[in-house]
Amino acid sequence: FACAHMAEETQDTQDWIDAVHLGIENDEAAQKALQQTQVKPNKDKNSAEATAPAEATAAQKPCDWDEILTAIKDHEINAIKSKIMSKDIGIDDQHPKTGKTLLIYAVIIGDVDLVQTICNFGANVEIRDTDGMDALDYAQIYGRYDVTEMVYYRKF
Repeated sequence: FACAHMAEETQDTQDWIDAVHLGIENDEAAQKALQQTQVKPNKDKNSAEATAPAEATAAQKPCDWDEILTAIKDHEINAIKSKIMSKDIGIDDQHPKTGKTLLIYAVIIGDVDLVQTICNFGANVEIRDTDGMDALDYAQIYGRYDVTEMVYYRKF
C-alpha cells in the first residue's frame, strides 16, 4: 500500500511540475485536470501502442526536454519545427519520466497552431504516456475542445 501511494504521489508531483513548467498552473482547466489525475481513461488492452517512454537508440542523442518544454510553453512553433527538422527530437519521442509526447504537451497548453504543426509532421496521436493517456484523452480532460476534433480525426 505504501509503495503504491508513494508512486501515485510521485506522479501527482510530476504532473504539477509539468503544469508549472508549461505555465498552466493558474489555468482553471489545468487545475481541474490535475485534481482528476486519479481518473484514468479506458485502456484498450489489445492495443499494441507503448504505454511507457520509448528507449533511445544508441545512435539517437538524448534531447533536452527542459528546453523543449520551455519552447512549448512560450508557443515557439518555429523553435519546435527546427528541433524536429534537425532531429534534435523525434516527432514521437516521449519525455523520459512522464512518457508525454510533443503532441500531448501541445494539447495540454491548448495551442491549436502547435498541435496542427506537430500533427502535420506526422505525430502518432495514439501514443500513451505512463498514465496510459493519449493526446485525445488530454484534450478532453483539459477541455481543449478546439483541438479535440483535430486529434480525434487523426486517430480514426
